Amino acid sequence: MTRLMLAGLAIAFIFLALVAHAEPPLAGWKVINGQWTAKGKGVVGHNGYLVNEQGTWRNFRLTAQIRIIEWGEGAAGLRLRSSAPGKKDDCYRLLLRQDQRVTFDKILKGDWIQLHSMNTALPTGKWFKIGFAAKGGRVQVSFDGKTVFTHTDAQPITQGAVVLWVQQSRVEFRDIKIKAME
Repeated sequence: MTRLMLAGLAIAFIFLALVAHAEPPLAGWKVINGQWTAKGKGVVGHNGYLVNEQGTWRNFRLTAQIRIIEWGEGAAGLRLRSSAPGKKDDCYRLLLRQDQRVTFDKILKGDWIQLHSMNTALPTGKWFKIGFAAKGGRVQVSFDGKTVFTHTDAQPITQGAVVLWVQQSRVEFRDIKIKAME
């Protein structure tokens, strides 16, 4: 082999080693797919899933701030009590949509049922505070400090992962707090 080929191989191995050992963009979270980069105490996502690694969540309260940087053709939000992040999972989904709606859905094996919906302005650049509380089959969603949906599910999804999710948009999340409830 020539020296040039050896140098190329060495650079390729170094690059692969750096990629394989890259730190997650947000401590305690794991990239499933997409592009995720750290920004301050938060993260910017594009086309993918970022899953919380603190285990399976049953009864919990979550708060976060979300800001749409660029809508693209998609949506963004959270998947809660997700059974298989990044796949056809069972979960609840809080979704901020490009058509200026916030929806709360239940997804079973990839098929979704809209449980609640509200129209609201979702301009790019503005921070929104979102909240979610789950205890047994009762789930409550807040938006900018106001409770907007309360749903009691006769056949609830009782546990799973917390996932940040972005589709064909660029979105920033910050101040993400998850706390177990008794």
